[in-house]
Amino acid sequence: MQTVDTSHYLKGYIALNGGEIQRIHDLVALNKICRNYDLSFAEIENDCLNLTDYGVQARYPFNLELNETDMLLALKSAERIQDFVKQKAKDINLDT
Repeated sequence: MQTVDTSHYLKGYIALNGGEIQRIHDLVALNKICRNYDLSFAEIENDCLNLTDYGVQARYPFNLELNETDMLLALKSAERIQDFVKQKAKDINLDT
């Protein structure tokens, strides 16, 4: 599932910065923690908002109807978050 994978990217960034990994899948909350290390994580806040409900849906099912447009938006958001975090991780590794 894409949302879980995306939460792992954010958690990985937190770990890379020496932070404590939270046992949550709320991308908005994880992104807020990432902003403690780098304020530019605000750039992906809307993408995190777009995906958080899908992660909750998979764990705690409720009636969430998806159409093709929603799915494409979710995939784009996941890709943007993952690409953003990968670049930030590279930047950290280049600085060491």
